[in-house]
Amino acid sequence: MLTLDDYSVNEVTGTLKKYLRELPEPVIPSNLYQRFIDVSRKWILDHETKLISMKSVIQQLPKVNYDTLKRIIGHFTK
Repeated sequence: MLTLDDYSVNEVTGTLKKYLRELPEPVIPSNLYQRFIDVSRKWILDHETKLISMKSVIQQLPKVNYDTLKRIIGHFTK
C-alpha cells in the first residue's frame, strides 16, 4: 500500500507540480485568471468582502476545475 510516509516533501510537491503543468488546461482558466489576481490584490477590501468576491470568481470555474482546486486547497489546509 502506498503511503505519503514513503516519500519526501520534495517528491510529493514535485509530483503535484508536474501534474499541474501537464494538465491540458490550467486549473484556473485564462478567462478567469485576471479576476483571481484582481481580487487577491484588493487589500483595501475588508476580509468579508474579499471572501465574497473570491467565492464569486471560484463559482465561475468549470466543475472539474473547481473540484481539482478544492482538493488541492483542502490538502494544504490539513
